[in-house]
Amino acid sequence: MEQCSQADILQICGSRNFDWITLPSNRASGGILILWHKDTIEVSSVLEANYSLTIECSNKIDHFHWYLTSIYGPNRPSLRQDLWLELDDVYAFARGP
Repeated sequence: MEQCSQADILQICGSRNFDWITLPSNRASGGILILWHKDTIEVSSVLEANYSLTIECSNKIDHFHWYLTSIYGPNRPSLRQDLWLELDDVYAFARGP
């Protein structure tokens, strides 16, 4: 998907109480969609890259702070080094669980 709308999220989740972030598809590769329930998770920052999407989160109930990274790696072996360099940047960004 190039774009994701509230109607798409409603169709996927069946509720309007979700928020999301997307990394659009890149040529033949698929994109990334991260969804979270707004009553339970607060997202404070986002790191978008070529092959990954990282969100910094806190649980609203116990205030536990954590990160979630979703990866869609390249199929071409010549691009895999770029993915590893990108994941090094994610590691520098995500200081915690």
